[in-house]
Amino acid sequence: MFDFLKRWFVKKRKDTAEEETFDYGDWEQLALRRQEVDMTLPAEREKYVRALMEQSADLAANLSDLNREYNRVTSYLKDVEEVEALPDGEYDRLVSYANKILSLEQARQEIPEGEGRMPEEEYRQIEQIEPEAEEAIAKLRENEEYRELVKHDLRRLHAERQAYEIRRQELRHAMHDTKGMSLICICAMSCCFAMLLLFQFGLHMDSSVGYLMTGLIMAGVLVYVYIRYHEASKELTRVTAGINKLILLQNRVKIRYVNNTNLLDYLYMKYHTESSGMLEQQLALFYEEREYRKQYERTVDDLSYFRRELLRLLQHYQLFDPLVWMRRPEALLDSRERVELRHGYNEQRQKLRKQMEHNRDLVGRAKQEIREIAAEYPESARAILAIVEEYERE
Repeated sequence: MFDFLKRWFVKKRKDTAEEETFDYGDWEQLALRRQEVDMTLPAEREKYVRALMEQSADLAANLSDLNREYNRVTSYLKDVEEVEALPDGEYDRLVSYANKILSLEQARQEIPEGEGRMPEEEYRQIEQIEPEAEEAIAKLRENEEYRELVKHDLRRLHAERQAYEIRRQELRHAMHDTKGMSLICICAMSCCFAMLLLFQFGLHMDSSVGYLMTGLIMAGVLVYVYIRYHEASKELTRVTAGINKLILLQNRVKIRYVNNTNLLDYLYMKYHTESSGMLEQQLALFYEEREYRKQYERTVDDLSYFRRELLRLLQHYQLFDPLVWMRRPEALLDSRERVELRHGYNEQRQKLRKQMEHNRDLVGRAKQEIREIAAEYPESARAILAIVEEYERE
């Protein structure tokens, strides 16, 4: 009991100005906060390493999808280069067909009944993505719903962690207050003993009952204080473990939120829209407009013929997607149009590269983190290696 009291009173209370401040609102910035995990515990270290490997697995799957999309956009870019590299004679044939197609399209637009309900630029954009439009709407809606779920999870984790932090501060204050209460009691008991000694030796009074009562009260108070302190200490350990678990969950959910946000930004740019609902409205208008235009195309029979001839010629060159040039024949006539086309593909590739580099950076940081943990805690190196091998096999 005396050793316990000695250890108790030696500890100093931390200045409240040094207490941690918490900001969980910035979900776009991911930081693996190892300093907030109790790395002195082997179980916590292994949980943290397992969380890092799970994050790396998610990132690798996302990186594979980005790679496929990057290769597809690169193929479109190569098509532009191959068309520009055609011999003059063959390129002149393409220009001839493109000129006739554009002339016929202009003639069709001059028909009064053929005035469209959509701007031409918007119609061309939707026409280009129309084969995958339904899939694009479903993909956008799925990712938008997933983003809301992730945001809900982040808000819930944020609120839960705040509650844990408040409880942890309450427990720390309770433990400090318990110490103060015991100090006050001991001082009071010391005063009582001093008065009893004065009564016994100064006034020659019988103080034996007073000694007994004072000792019993002091023992009762110390037992009560000890029990309160011990219970608060145990609960503090449980709360700290809960906070460590929430930190790992937050890190993983933040990665998913960042990847989902980057993917939606790319899809919005790719499909020239701001939401799945907007793209759905544009597609409905496009279908109406296409029906009108089909009626007007009957007045210009040659248009279909020259389009077929142009497509046949483009297919002969084994391009990745000849339909791109069918939708933008002006790109065959004007180098500025081809520059714009190439610029659009380069923008897509740049955004994809940025996402890929971001994911590779996160994977590298996770691996470096694991290496540092293994080096810092060599006694856990074997267990950490086993976890890494387990995830690599999967």
